[in-house]
Parts: sequence; structure tokens; C-alpha cells
Amino acid sequence: MNRYHLILKQGGSRAADALVNAAANRGDATVLMRQAVRDDPKSALALISLPGEQSGLTNVGRGRVLDFVMAEFPDPEQAREMVEQAILHEDRVAILAAHGDLPHAAADVLSLDDVIAAMLHEVEDVKESRHLTEDDYYLSVMLRCGIVKAWAFKLKDREDYEELLNRPIDGDLTIRDMVLISIATENGVYGEEVMVMLDEDDPEPFGDELTNDMFENLGINPEEGRERLVTLFKERVLDEITEDMIHMAKATIAEAHRIVDETPSVTRDVAQEAAAIASASDL
Repeated sequence: MNRYHLILKQGGSRAADALVNAAANRGDATVLMRQAVRDDPKSALALISLPGEQSGLTNVGRGRVLDFVMAEFPDPEQAREMVEQAILHEDRVAILAAHGDLPHAAADVLSLDDVIAAMLHEVEDVKESRHLTEDDYYLSVMLRCGIVKAWAFKLKDREDYEELLNRPIDGDLTIRDMVLISIATENGVYGEEVMVMLDEDDPEPFGDELTNDMFENLGINPEEGRERLVTLFKERVLDEITEDMIHMAKATIAEAHRIVDETPSVTRDVAQEAAAIASASDL
């Protein structure tokens, strides 16, 4: 047993700061904290389960520490069971959503319901940040599809990925449909020109714009993907998409990534306390 076992057991801001530093591989404490987490995962998960004002961790920080804890338990079923027992569903969703579509080991292990709920949580957060109204319907569609496609890329190695693709999340539209819409629009396939080619029964209405790898990189059969896109176009799902909407959606998603990257792992109070301790040590 080392001193980090005691720090972890006591919880609070000191444990939060120590876990964050260990997760970021800062200092010599990482190895010692890993041992403490392996011996006492319940204390680490109990800290993560608390809201920010009690744990000292932001949701982004909770996610970073959660990845650190789960890495010590390579059996995904064991890791998932421990997390589900310790952390409420709504908190798991908030933690996953805070990371968005950026790499996050917990998203590969937690349940499909948790992951999809987190995906939709991020969609709503981004829409709120843009103050979208009913008049912004097609921009809203572009945002949803862009976010869902990015999440799909992150999740494509899950064993239940096909089930994820088939989940309806917006009326009759499935996650697969949203991924396909994003593939098409991001590569310039939208608008009246496509409709004209479809009306003329062009055997290859998408030309060379949509290559096989664009579908395969997201775990979708290219032929089936193109067939479904034809149906979506004929159902007039993409009638009023514009280039400005596509650019605005991309910029909004990029801004969401920047915010996650710049979000500290600990709350301001914990950061100030850690700085004060460090200053006192220097003296």
C-alpha cells in the first residue's frame, strides 16, 4: 500500500487533483495511483460519480479520470459492470457527452443506450449553443448529421455497431441515414442537380463524388449506402440544404471540439487549492 491509497480513500479535492495528474501522466505518481486504483476502484468511481461541486472534477475531467480507471480493468464486461454500479445513467451520459465525438475509451465499453443518449445530448447542447429555432430546420439537420457521423466513426469498432446504425433517432431516420446524409453533403452531393439526375434515372447519380472508401471507413456497405441515399433524396430529405449550412455546421462542430480540448479537468476551486499547495511547498 502506498500513500495514494489513502488519498484515494479520503476522496475530495486532493484525490481529484491526484487522479487528474495521474491520468495525464504528470509526475512520478502515475504508477502509484494506478496501483491504488487497481486495489480500490470503488473509491475512484465513487469520486467520479459525484457532481462537480462535490468531486472537484468537470464532466470532461470525470471522463478523463474514468478512462484512466477503466484502463486498469481490461475485461470490458467487468469494467462496464463496475461503472454501471457506481455511476448513474444520467451521469454516464453527461460524462460521455462532454467528450463529444473525440476519442474516449469509455465510449467503447459502456452500453449502446448510454452512448446513443450521450450522442443526442451533445446534439442538443450544440443546437442550444447556436440558438436554433424552427426556422433553422435544415441547419439543424446538418448539425445532427455531422455530429452523428463523427460519433459513428468513433464507435465503428464496437461489436454492436450494426445495431447502432439501425437505431432510429429522428422520426423515421436512423443513425445510418444521418451518417449517409453527412457523407453526401460533405462531399458536395446535394441540391437540384442530384434531383435532376435521379429524375433521369441516371445509373450512377453520384458520379465519382462518393467513393467506396467514404462508406467503408464508416462500416457501411457502399452499394447499400448509395441505394439508401437515392431513397433519401427521392423522399426530399435534402431539398433545401445549402453550402452555407454545411460550412456553418462544420464550423460549429469544430468549435465544440475546441471547447472540449480547452476545458480543464478540475473545477476552479480545486485548481486554486492545488496551486496554493504547490506555492506553499515551494516556500
